[in-house]
Amino acid sequence: MKVADSWLHLRASLADPPGKARNGRGFRSDTYVAAMLQFEQLTIAAGSVAPFARPLLLYYAAGNAARALIAAFSPQPQTGRHGLKQPKAPLPEDVMAFEVEPHGTRNLLADLCALTGCEVPGEPILLSDLFLSLPDLSDKPQSLDGHKAIFLEEVPDPTQFQALRDPLMRIRLETEELPAQDQLYEVFPTLRGWHEEDENQNSITSRRQLARVFRSEQPIEYRDRKAALDAVAQTYRYSGDRWLIPTISGLSTPLSPLATWYVLLFGFSILARYEPAAWMRALGVRERHAVAIESSLEEAISALPELVWKQVTLAEVSARSRGQS
Repeated sequence: MKVADSWLHLRASLADPPGKARNGRGFRSDTYVAAMLQFEQLTIAAGSVAPFARPLLLYYAAGNAARALIAAFSPQPQTGRHGLKQPKAPLPEDVMAFEVEPHGTRNLLADLCALTGCEVPGEPILLSDLFLSLPDLSDKPQSLDGHKAIFLEEVPDPTQFQALRDPLMRIRLETEELPAQDQLYEVFPTLRGWHEEDENQNSITSRRQLARVFRSEQPIEYRDRKAALDAVAQTYRYSGDRWLIPTISGLSTPLSPLATWYVLLFGFSILARYEPAAWMRALGVRERHAVAIESSLEEAISALPELVWKQVTLAEVSARSRGQS
């Protein structure tokens, strides 16, 4: 799906808001429409300003998108404050070592995490960890320490048209390096139940990149393979690609991409608002993270509308399946 199509679908939803915002002009419906309109306008406006100011618009855009989703699908239509703050610590020389700290329990971040099915962070989070965990940014030039999101695909089953099929399922992880075995499931908890098939044998993904092959520990029926893949790595945006997401410190499961973007943009906006000199220095042409930061802000403009529209469609399907829409 093209980014422009995501905007068209979101705009069309204003005439008939989804989920609990449907039918009538009450608080849920009015909030969904107003917040979604602000989300669109702020995101589009962000594309016309320099990176020095772009985080301010993008953070408020992401916040309004979250408020629209909460109004339409959360049990409580109205959420609290943003749920994040800057820790009381000296500003690090490296802005990607800057931390943001979750704050409170009844707030926009907590409601967004509940809506997108992820654990609410309880500890300060490094901007570098947020950056690395986003599939959108996996191929951007960067020099950050840590484990990044990994492209994943199923190894085609060569026996699928034969009477006897291999009961074990195999997947490729596009990476030349993985954590040591004793750290693997801590970094990628959704990979539990899979083991590397041959440490000395590399494979190639459909993107023509080196990969490692893992196989399931238990047999998986052929009809259950999509569900097995979904449990490891959901398809991302509308590309159909699957990405294995690393956990962020303090969490036992990965943070959802939409929540990750929200927290990352909050951190960038705090720097741009309250540490403008440090933020401008970080974007200098000779700074090692400048290209990574600038490219992430550019990517957010296209990633956010797709992620928001996909969340709308997923929430609608889930609500219908429960008979609540």
